[in-house]
Amino acid sequence: MKKSIIHITIALFLIVIVDKISSIIFDSFYQKQLSGQSGGKINAYLKSEINPELLILGDSRALYQVIPDSLNPEAFNLSHAGMGLSFQSALLHILISNHKKPKNILIHLDPDQFLIQKNTFGDRSVLQLRYYYNSDAFVKKYIDELGFEEKFKFLFSSYRHNGKLFSEIKNGIFPLRLKSSLNGYEPSLPEAQDSSNVMYMAQKEKEPKNPAFNIHYFHYVTDIILQCKKNRIGIYFFTAPTFVYLNFQKKFSREISDYLKENKTPYFNSNEFNESWKNNASNWKDARHLNHNGAQLFSREIGNWYKLLQKSR
Repeated sequence: MKKSIIHITIALFLIVIVDKISSIIFDSFYQKQLSGQSGGKINAYLKSEINPELLILGDSRALYQVIPDSLNPEAFNLSHAGMGLSFQSALLHILISNHKKPKNILIHLDPDQFLIQKNTFGDRSVLQLRYYYNSDAFVKKYIDELGFEEKFKFLFSSYRHNGKLFSEIKNGIFPLRLKSSLNGYEPSLPEAQDSSNVMYMAQKEKEPKNPAFNIHYFHYVTDIILQCKKNRIGIYFFTAPTFVYLNFQKKFSREISDYLKENKTPYFNSNEFNESWKNNASNWKDARHLNHNGAQLFSREIGNWYKLLQKSR
């Protein structure tokens, strides 16, 4: 019995030691990344001397569609494809904590993200920031909200790199900055098949059955607004256009608009403005994303809205 206890104790001790050593090694690779969606873009921004007048945050519909120069010569696009509101709120807190708070911030709100999915409650995109679990209160709070078991996973220091290790090592060994790092925008260049792709995908756009609005997501929006008020950051929200504007998206957008009006926060929904270029398939990469041609037109549209608000302040 005593031998078993000793063996178990030694095994646990070795696991802890290996975990700690692995974590130190993995951390060094992570910190060397200066490009990519696995933390490199954030690292490059934190290590830079960039102090933008306007910071753009959002998912792919912000990353590939909002050209910073169209809004402000000193704007930067720090958007990450596929990321939701928990990611945006936590990232904002990381920036503030690292003395990189922007003067103004423009954040994309996708009505689809407010659609209640089966067996989901919170937004799991914050897990992409799990490197900061032990150092940022918002990251820890949002991850812990996802389930009782989440906090136990982080008893292992190396878990912060789970599922991202290959990209971290690759980007750490070859820490190249992307050309887009000059202003963060990543253009989706037009291709000959864009129009046919858009029309094909548009036919597949369907209304979900009994769509329910996830009011919990306002929890993240509120946190963003409160952070901005506390730190005197100008806050603006927007929704990028879609080639097909479904009824549930219209309904959800009204819910979002009403909520932001109550909180006296500016909101621009491009879908509410029927411009002819939005109906031209050649301006789109797919039914949800503009190509670079369309991005230039949309950036001009939202840029005019933003500049008008700035003049009225």
